[in-house]
Amino acid sequence: MKYHYLKSEIIIFLIVLIFLVLPPCFVLNNPSYTDSPLSYFNFTWIFSIFGYIYYRDRSSKNNKSDLNEGLSETDIIKTNENPAFKTRIKTFFFKFIIPVLFCLAALFSLLFMMNAIASLIDYKQNIYSIQKSDENYIWLYKSLSYLLIASFSEEFIYRYYFPDMLHHIINHKYDNKTVTFVCEFLTCILFAFGHLYAGFLSVIFAGLSHLIFRSVYKQTGNIFVTFVSHFIYNTIVLILL
Repeated sequence: MKYHYLKSEIIIFLIVLIFLVLPPCFVLNNPSYTDSPLSYFNFTWIFSIFGYIYYRDRSSKNNKSDLNEGLSETDIIKTNENPAFKTRIKTFFFKFIIPVLFCLAALFSLLFMMNAIASLIDYKQNIYSIQKSDENYIWLYKSLSYLLIASFSEEFIYRYYFPDMLHHIINHKYDNKTVTFVCEFLTCILFAFGHLYAGFLSVIFAGLSHLIFRSVYKQTGNIFVTFVSHFIYNTIVLILL
């Protein structure tokens, strides 16, 4: 049973790798943001939404079973009780707001540094380039819709699904720090070269930003922290630059 389950996971992983992860690495022109946002990532965002629902449900069941193991029925009821309102606010602040602010501060610091390097080497291409249309409001709406879809899709695939699933598949034969490093490094490279269309500085910027997002996700275990950070960052850059 476990073998067949692993086999199906490998097949899904290869489909994601071949059809979703690798193609952006070969895009050499800036994508246009003036068409319907749903025409982009049409399979990617569908996979991301349903994939997140499936894997979140599976992981939550595993976490509950691990937490409840060895506890009495009374203890289990107590652990499932809702915490006090103040505790929830405090948890939300320290585990969501603070990580989001940290992400944004790190990303903008990195962006300013890369822009400084670009000016020093007389780099002509924008690190973050989006094609605008004459219809400003329509362009803005479609661009924000695209960024919303793209942000969630990228966070699910590159921060949530791909590195952990790759490690899970390899982990059946090998389990050491080298394997973990290879999985993280490969994901970083694939995400970075998915921005090759914007130039080599954008590849470097994307790779470093992946390290920020992935580190925050590993610390918080919450994909919505990095998703919100990613979307807010993209939106600010889109409007101001």
